[in-house]
Amino acid sequence: MTGYPGVAALDGSGAQIAQAKRTPRGYLGGAGEVRTITIPADGKAEATAEALAFNPDGGACTAFAALLVTPPDDTAPTRVPWDTDACADLEVHPVA
Repeated sequence: MTGYPGVAALDGSGAQIAQAKRTPRGYLGGAGEVRTITIPADGKAEATAEALAFNPDGGACTAFAALLVTPPDDTAPTRVPWDTDACADLEVHPVA
């Protein structure tokens, strides 16, 4: 597997309200570079997603209630609950 997962944020009603910006790393870390990883049949991969809990522009900020996550080179997203107050500047970092 190589690259970045697709990550979209959903509001409480399930509407998509943000797409994650792909960055090598952020405040919480991240792989730093895109590399190919081999996943055994019973293995897993991970990627870091992060966001701010305030709107840097000072406007209203709707909390992300869930994320739609799609692995690299795939088209089937999985809905993942995200119980935080994060609401702006969604980023995702490469799989590791």
